[in-house]
Amino acid sequence: MLTERTDYESKEYQKLIVKFNDLNDRIHYMSDDNPEGATERTLIGLGFRREELERLTGTFSQGWNMRIELAKILLKKPDLLLLDEPTNHLDIESIGWLEDYLGTYSGSLVLISHDRRFLDNVTNRTVELMLGKAYDYKVPYSRYLELREERAEQQRAAFENQQKMIEKSEEFIERFRYKATKSNQVQSRIKQLEKIDRIEIEPEDHSSLTVKFPPAPRSGQVVVKCGELKMQYDKKVIFDKVNLTIEKGDKVAFVGRNGEGKTTMMRLIINELEPKGGTVVLGHNVSLGYYAQNQEDLLDKNDTVFETLDRIAVGEIRTKLRDILGAFLSKERMLIRRWRY
Repeated sequence: MLTERTDYESKEYQKLIVKFNDLNDRIHYMSDDNPEGATERTLIGLGFRREELERLTGTFSQGWNMRIELAKILLKKPDLLLLDEPTNHLDIESIGWLEDYLGTYSGSLVLISHDRRFLDNVTNRTVELMLGKAYDYKVPYSRYLELREERAEQQRAAFENQQKMIEKSEEFIERFRYKATKSNQVQSRIKQLEKIDRIEIEPEDHSSLTVKFPPAPRSGQVVVKCGELKMQYDKKVIFDKVNLTIEKGDKVAFVGRNGEGKTTMMRLIINELEPKGGTVVLGHNVSLGYYAQNQEDLLDKNDTVFETLDRIAVGEIRTKLRDILGAFLSKERMLIRRWRY
């Protein structure tokens, strides 16, 4: 025991004291009553680096500022947490951290997300809002899909059976309406139909994207080739000596923590940035289409949806713009609405 030792001047005792102090600091850091430690853990969990925590928020992009706002809400530890698409600006590691956090969160949570895996990992109840009605399922998302289909099948079967019964009753009434010997039975059937609680099939929203991409011009086998590629900002090297070949038909994912250079690599490929070393070469007859993470910022907010496409469309495709927008589930009234709405 530390209290029983008397070798206060020995190196072993001093090492033990240092170790004890480090452990005590760590316990304090991890405890809930340490706001600074909780803030640091939350921000690092959402993808920030420790050296970035003293930076001004104005120096971060919109996506990173959204993470800061999410951290502020989580640190308040409210009784009810309302999260609308919280994973939109998060990378894979940060989504995993948020899943773990919400899994141990003791309050109530209402979540909107189009990430099925995230919903399954975080929620235990699913409320469907469909065509003006709400349906409450006490199960996670994947199980909800199964139960919803079962309920729809049961409803269709009950509707069909009831329709057969109604049809037979109406046929009987029409056939014997004016026959005196059947008048009591006719009246009974009429009253039965008046009292029946008619089943209605809930309309389902089967709308879905139906997009077909026209065949691209034939290109060479090698689409992109990077040789000894280097990129840096000021003195910070993002990556160096990157050799990468992408061939026709490849489906490639750039993964990694935020700030590792994924978007920078994209911008080098489209020649928006100049490399600090090495080369990026596009293959023969390669055409590019680039969807940026800040694509919304590139829109002219004074244009309508239709005008945005009409401005860049060429040739015969200009006559098909409404069909193309319809394939993306755009309603006619949306085509004349300006982005700054």
